[in-house]
Amino acid sequence: IPTYYLLGHAIEVALKSFFFSFGSSYGTLKKKLGHNLSKTARRVINAGSSSVSPVVQEHLGAIDMLNPYYQAKEFEYRVTGPKTYPVKEALFAFLDAVIPKIEPIAMSVYKIK
Repeated sequence: IPTYYLLGHAIEVALKSFFFSFGSSYGTLKKKLGHNLSKTARRVINAGSSSVSPVVQEHLGAIDMLNPYYQAKEFEYRVTGPKTYPVKEALFAFLDAVIPKIEPIAMSVYKIK
């Protein structure tokens, strides 16, 4: 369960960093997207980035499967009952694919010396 929480958080941060790179504020992202991974992923897809959007689209099923538990904070607080989680390796594969695509975009905005 802690691994799913960390994967969800990494996905949230990676996707939101895409929007930060284009000038979205923390407050705007918090208000409009919250911790909704599915909504955030769909916004990235709709942004139409030739490098990032296809990767997000390809892994949308796994993100959608993780989202209800992550958004409801079920990985942070024990909630009983049946659950169906995505395969962890699919989420790792998504992060392995998307971070190298988002990083250059973010680094071009944040001039780090």
